[in-house]
Formats: sequence, structure tokens, C-alpha cells
Amino acid sequence: MIHDIYLKNDLDVIYFIYGLAFFLIGYSILTQYKANSIFKIGKFIWLLGLFGIIHGINEWLDMWAVIKGRTKVLDYIRWIFLVSSFCFLFEFGFRIFMQNLKVKSKIHRMFSSDLWLLSLIVFIILAISIRSGDFWKTGNIMARYFMGFPGSVLTGLGFILYYRREDPNLKQAARMKYKLWALSGSFFIYGILGGLIVPRSDFFPSNWLNVESFHSVVNMPVRMIRAIFVVISAWNIARILSVFQWETNNRLEDALVNAKQSEEKYRSIVDNVGMGIAVISRDMKIISLNSQAKKWYPHIDTTQTPVCYQSFNFNRQPADNMCPHCQTFKTLEDGRVYESVVEAVVGDETRRYRIISTPIINEPAINGLAINKSAINAPSKVSAAIEMLEDITERLKVEDELRQTKVLLEKTFASLDQAVFIICPDTRVILSCNPAARRVFGYKEDDMVGRNTEFLHVDMQMYERFGREMFDDLDANGIFRIEYTMRKKDGSVFFTENTVTAIVNNAGNRIAIVSVIRDVTDRKKIGDELIASREQLRLFAIRLQTLIEKERTRIARELHDELGQSLTSLKIDIDELLVTSVSPDDFQLTAKISKIEQSIDAIIDRMHSIATVLRPSILDELGLITAIEWQAREFRERTGIDCKVRYNHKIRPYLERIDKESSTALFRIFQETLTNVSRHAKANKVGAYLYKKDTALIMKIVDDGIGIDENKIFNNNSLGLLGMRERVSMLGWTLNIKGKPGMGTVIKIFIPGAGGELDD
Repeated sequence: MIHDIYLKNDLDVIYFIYGLAFFLIGYSILTQYKANSIFKIGKFIWLLGLFGIIHGINEWLDMWAVIKGRTKVLDYIRWIFLVSSFCFLFEFGFRIFMQNLKVKSKIHRMFSSDLWLLSLIVFIILAISIRSGDFWKTGNIMARYFMGFPGSVLTGLGFILYYRREDPNLKQAARMKYKLWALSGSFFIYGILGGLIVPRSDFFPSNWLNVESFHSVVNMPVRMIRAIFVVISAWNIARILSVFQWETNNRLEDALVNAKQSEEKYRSIVDNVGMGIAVISRDMKIISLNSQAKKWYPHIDTTQTPVCYQSFNFNRQPADNMCPHCQTFKTLEDGRVYESVVEAVVGDETRRYRIISTPIINEPAINGLAINKSAINAPSKVSAAIEMLEDITERLKVEDELRQTKVLLEKTFASLDQAVFIICPDTRVILSCNPAARRVFGYKEDDMVGRNTEFLHVDMQMYERFGREMFDDLDANGIFRIEYTMRKKDGSVFFTENTVTAIVNNAGNRIAIVSVIRDVTDRKKIGDELIASREQLRLFAIRLQTLIEKERTRIARELHDELGQSLTSLKIDIDELLVTSVSPDDFQLTAKISKIEQSIDAIIDRMHSIATVLRPSILDELGLITAIEWQAREFRERTGIDCKVRYNHKIRPYLERIDKESSTALFRIFQETLTNVSRHAKANKVGAYLYKKDTALIMKIVDDGIGIDENKIFNNNSLGLLGMRERVSMLGWTLNIKGKPGMGTVIKIFIPGAGGELDD
């Protein structure tokens, strides 16, 4: 009965046309698509092509079954081709649909890869088909339900989404919108006809929607209608594939435009290059000149095709036998590149030109400058030659000057009496050295050049320090100086001063370093002796200052004890004399004795003042802080200038452990500072601050006076400041004096180590 429904006599023809339509779809896609296309569909449209090829073969296998009859093996093969074709259709539809789906959701991420989904569908179809009574019939129906229909619908939807959302390049193609809509509709209809209209079976929905029910309604075989829509799809796909040809045409047009621009750019470069360029034909005629050549030879008219040697006369007379000696002639003969330097008189001077002749291979017609296609050993193929002329007069002058400068530098380098090394900055390998270096170190040049400088060093720690610090100083200051010991070939060691500078290229990169080494052994010896002498002087000054303070203390004590007692005794004796020997009525004598007593009291007060100046007893009896506070009060009472002392009581233990000489020096510096304030500062307030910073004790004295002039700080005529600096220097302290005009003066004395940890 089915044969009657399918028009028994024409069923094989329908299968053939049906399969041919699919095959042509696949063939046209696979032969025209481009994976590197600007259109995104070009990356996976090959899946649709494989669907067409395989499904066409499947339809032809169905035709064979109609003609020759079904077999079990043939049914399995037909099922494999059918399922394979639908796999490619489903994959294509899935990709084009999912890649153009804008909604990012959990479902989208779940189905980002459909390999597992296809595998599951195929497994289910295979399992159901094997369990059924008719493998081919059940497998055919299930493949169409679960793969053919979904694949066709996804493909149709994907084409619509693809145009609307993803590929702006596709919208440039003419009428592409209508082509995609038509193709989408074809796949929708094919999905219904090929995926839902299936052979009749005993399960839903094929038991009521099937080939027979369709034929009873439409009165036409479903395969014929399928074939019609497949042909329509093939036609639409062919129209869609034209977009790749459109892309190719556009690329060709762009390539032609770019080629034209490149040619114009090349011609512009050649025309504006600083070299003169001429194209010479095989018969020695000048075909073209660039701008520079025309400037040098304005008399040459290339439209008249003048003869080469009659136009370019480089101090040579035209002659028939000169061509064999011409390098351009040789290039035309053997196709090789030749170069020479010639002289030519231009105006009143002789210029020198560098001429390079290169062949042009297989250029049948040259209307302008042509591109050299490289020389080969095939003289018969040389159609012309390019003659490039470069004016090297100035360059040769510069090279000559550079040679003279190089000779001068080499002579200067050789004449220096100090050792000079040229060293690689990366490896510290000696690149060159002057005769003085060879003389100082006792090595031959070959024994030093190429070796690392390590063999000249004595102290390896200093060698490593040299490498660490050198580049930082060169970058910051452009020069690096360091002193260390070095070793001569005979093993003797001497002190050196190394001055390093860098040689840099135009990019600012170091290409070498210049190391100038001076023997400073004598200077080092004198310097050590000077340091020793200064140390002796410092110790002598400390000793002298100690003796002075002791002498002051002794004199102050003698004034207070001996002379003070004597004057006190004298006053007592005079009082006793006044009581016992002088009559109360002798007013004249009594007045004289009273004046003598007043004079004695004044002498005693003056004596006490002198003793205090020489050595304040309060410094020895009550300590440094009390003495400084007393001196501040005395200064305030004597001058009227407000003077205050500020300190934290926690600092008192640190000041109490300072030795006697240091306490005396600090007190004397405070005294001298107050003296300078009263004489020069014109201040209203003075503040003294004692505090601790890290392990140092600091005394800072600040006034609000006119501010000391910077020039007077280190003026040797400022005896007070000079004495302060000497006291500080003797004890290894630091004195810092700063002043600003109208803002007063600040004096800081740093006592290192005095603020360290206290003993328990």
C-alpha cells in the first residue's frame, strides 16, 4: 500500500532528486565557505555542509533500498548516515542559536557545550530502536523526532538571531535580510516535514501524524514536498554563500586600493630620497630620473631618451669604448650588482659620488621607476638597470675628520701619565688600557685586555662594593670616585683613587666605562700623618682645656679661701680697732675706718664674682642642670632678657653621668652663647632645651633676635664661635648653627652616645 502512496513508479526518481538537492547544498557550502572570514558564521557553517553531504547519501541509500530491497546491513548503514547527518544539523543549529542568544543564564551556561546532549540523544534512540521489532523504522522515527526536528528549528531561529544581533558585517551585504528570512522559513518547514511527518507506527504521535495521514490530506507524497523545500533551501543557501564572494570582492578591492597606495608611497619615497636614482635601458638610454637626480642634472630630458654616458660625464670624455669600463654596463651584461666611487666637477668644486648599479629582471616596459626584483645569474633576463648616485663628499669629509679625531684621541690616551682602563660595564672585562696602565701595574697589554679587573684588586669586599655602588653614582652624578688598594704584577700593594665615568650611545645606554687610576700612596701617607697630627692636637687641646679649668678652679679656690679669709680677718681687726682704740667722739677717724670697711666689703664681693666667673662652684657642687639654671637666672637679672631652661626630669640621670670635662664644656658653651646673645642678637627671649633623641643628648638654644649672618658662622674672626667649635670638636660632638634674618638663631649641640641605656 505504501508503494501506491509514494507513486511506485517514480519513487526512485524522487529519492534521487531529494538526495541530490541535499548533496548540492553540502558541496556548495564546503567549497565556498571561508573559516577566516569576517563573518562569524564562516567558522562553523561547514557543519551544515556535512549535514547536506551525509543526508544526501542517506537519501540515495533509501533509493537503493527501494530499488533492490531492504536488508539488515543496509538498514544499519542507512540509520548511521541518517543519525550522523542529523548530528551535524543539530550541532550547527545549536551553535548558531546559542552564540547569538544574548540572555546569559544558568540554562545558557548548562548548554554551552552540547556534546553530552547529542551523545545522550543518540544513546536513547539506539536503545529504543534495538528493543523495537523494526530497528530501521523505529530508529528513523526517533532520529527525526529528537534530532531532525530540533536541529531544523534551532537552525531557523539561529539564522534570524544571527542577522538581528550578532554580525554587523552581514548587514552590509545587499538584501541579506530577506535571504536569511527565506532560508529560516525553509528550515522551519523542512523541520516539520522531515522531523514530524514520519512513517506510521503504533506509538504517539506517529500513529496519527505520519506519511499516510499527510498524503490523505494533501494528496501528494511528503518526500516530493520535502524535495521542493530542500531545493528552495539550496537556492537560498547559494544566495547566502554569495556573501563570501561579496567579501572576497571587497577584499580584492581593498587589496587593489592598498597596492595602489603602496605603489604611490613607494614612488614618493624613491622620488624624495636623498640619493639620485636613474633607470638605464639595455641600450644605455636614460628612461627616468627621480627628483634628486633631476636637481643634479637639470639638463637631462628623459623624454628624449638621452644616452647615459653622454649625459653623466663624471670628468670623462664620451667615448665609444668607455662602456666596457662602466659598472652599469656590466650590470646589464651579467645581472650583478656593482659599486664604485667617482668624482665630478659641480660648479667650482669637485664632488665625490658613490654609484651602485643593480639589475631589473624581466621588466618589458618601464614608464617610470620600477622595483628591483633582485639580481640572478641570468643576463638574458636583465631588461634594465637602476643606477643610484649618492653624494658622499660631506660624509667623506666627516669620516676624515673622525679619523683625525680618533688619531688625536689615541695619542692623547697614550700620552696620559695616569693609568686609564676602558672596561665593559656588564662583565667588567678590560677592553683597552693605555701605556701608563701597563707601566703602573707592570703587565703587558695582552696580559690585561680580555681579563676581569678582579685580578688587580686586593680586597674582594671592596671589589664587590665597587660594582654595587658604581652604577648608582654614575646615574645620579655622572661620575664615581672611590679609594682602595690594588696589586701590581710583582705583588706589591698600593693605594689608588679610581675615577669612573661612562661612555653612552645616542640612546643613552652605557657601552663602556672609563676608569682613571691614580697612585695616591704618598697622599694617603700624608693624609694619615695629618689625621694623626690632628688627633694629637685634639688631645693636646683637651689636655690644655682641662689644665685651664683646673687652674681656674685653683685660682677661684685661692681667691675664695685664702684671700677671702684674709680680707675677712682684716675687717674683723679693723672693727676691733674701732671699738678698742678709737674714741667715739673722734668722728673723723670713725668715718675713715667705716669707708675702709666698705672698701673691704666691695673687694670681697668683687673677689667672689671673679671666682664665680673662673669656676662656678655650683657646677661642682650641684651639677650641670642646676648650674645652667643658675646661669640663666643670672643672665636674666644682669641683662633683662628673658631666659628660660626647659627639660624633662627623665633626662637628669643621663646628664648626671656625663664626665666632669664634658659638663664643663657644655656649661662654657651655654655661657658663650648667652654672651653672644647679649652682645649681638638684640633678642627679647632666650630658650634652652635639653632633650634626648635616640642615643644622643641634645642641647638647643634658641633666641628671637636678628639672626646670625651665615658668613659669620665660619668666620675665623668670630672668636666666641671658634671657641665653641673647638670645644665640640675636641669631644667628638657636633655643633649646628642656623640663623634667619629677623627670625633669630638656633644653636644645637649633639652629644652622641650620651643618651644610651643607663647602667642598673
